[in-house]
Amino acid sequence: MKNLASNFVSAILIPMLVPTYLIIIVLFFFPQLTHVVLLTEIIKISFFVFLLTAVAPLLFVFILFKRGNISSLYLKDRKDRILPQIFTLVMYFIVTMIISKLYGYSNIMTIILGVNTVALVIHTIITHYWKISAHTSSAVGLFVIMSVLLFKEPSTTYLILYTVVSILTIAVFFARIYLKAHTAKQVIFGGLLGFLSGLLFIYFL
Repeated sequence: MKNLASNFVSAILIPMLVPTYLIIIVLFFFPQLTHVVLLTEIIKISFFVFLLTAVAPLLFVFILFKRGNISSLYLKDRKDRILPQIFTLVMYFIVTMIISKLYGYSNIMTIILGVNTVALVIHTIITHYWKISAHTSSAVGLFVIMSVLLFKEPSTTYLILYTVVSILTIAVFFARIYLKAHTAKQVIFGGLLGFLSGLLFIYFL
């Protein structure tokens, strides 16, 4: 049961899904901050971000695995993570640039994607020398950004989602250790990196 729960939490908070989560959250809960109100436009933006920051990187990992360039789809080995992270970084950068051109550099969507890109740059550099938890990094980053949004625009409906994400953020720390994907130190440092990315978001916001 614990193994199932740990895998479920890890799957829900897979790092490559976090940018999509954040974009969907601001588009649906805080449209006044994005200046996007049409449902068709909201769906297009969400799908575009999902396609380039989640689907494309996951497909790239699958191709690397099939070609024998990496040993596991789960990227358990530190060296297996570097190429996928570089590819994902390129995707993040492309998406950030396109959104900034369409909606401006000061738009909250651009800031969110930009912060995620910077965090991934730091994460990729660290991974070259030491394995760090991407799950806790992205989860804490998600939590901090959501906390800022809650403080900025309080909402009862949003509070329910915020509570769920808060519980999942705590759970992912234990899940990654329980699954032996990371040591406690790697998980904690991942969380610290996520917290710093959250502070970066506050600075630019």
